[in-house]
Amino acid sequence: MVEDIDLYADIKMEVETITQARSAIKKLRFRKKQLRQRKKLINLEMKEIRAKYRDRLSGRTGRGFFGAIRKAGKESARAQRDRELRPLQEEKIKIDDFILQIDQGILKLEDFVEETKERG
Repeated sequence: MVEDIDLYADIKMEVETITQARSAIKKLRFRKKQLRQRKKLINLEMKEIRAKYRDRLSGRTGRGFFGAIRKAGKESARAQRDRELRPLQEEKIKIDDFILQIDQGILKLEDFVEETKERG
């Protein structure tokens, strides 16, 4: 499992100067980089889980009694794989959402810097 790091801690920043805004932008970009790295690790873990089940899920089931048994085994393996993948998929969705929020924050800060420069 991917190690727990509190990458989702609330980020609340109040800036009054261009220097503070630029510092906040750097912090947000670093947090975004951490989140992307975490997402890569999750993708690798998901790939390993899928590979673990690939052999059990490949091949034909056949007909008759033994085909039905093989089909039930494949369905069970597929359900187990999906149970293992679900929390990782939810984590990826959470990361994507947080990255979007960070991007919005960066844009607001960049706008602040430009407006402040224009005012002199």
